[in-house]
Amino acid sequence: MPAILKGWIDRVFAYGLAYGYRGEGNRYRYGDGGLSGKRAILSVTVGDRITADRIAAAKEAWRIRLKGLFEEEPIPFRPQNGGDYPDGHVLASHIAMGETGLTAHVAKTRNAAGD
Repeated sequence: MPAILKGWIDRVFAYGLAYGYRGEGNRYRYGDGGLSGKRAILSVTVGDRITADRIAAAKEAWRIRLKGLFEEEPIPFRPQNGGDYPDGHVLASHIAMGETGLTAHVAKTRNAAGD
């Protein structure tokens, strides 16, 4: 996002809600802060050279995505304070071994057998 927008989010929206919660700095980031239990969705625009047909297809895909938004299961990201990030920032080396990128930060759910 543009720096001016990030600055606004940091100053107006995020501080005290998404971080800085309860005056604890970054201790309550991610799923532990003021946004705990809330849903979020990102909308990013790209493709200044997109055709009219592709614009129509993108609008339809977005409409369908929004229509089912509250029926979808949220992505279960690992909480910052659940023990997977011992220093509060870096994923422990024994967690998600062999995984990289965003998927390493998604918590795996266990089945009824505990696997």
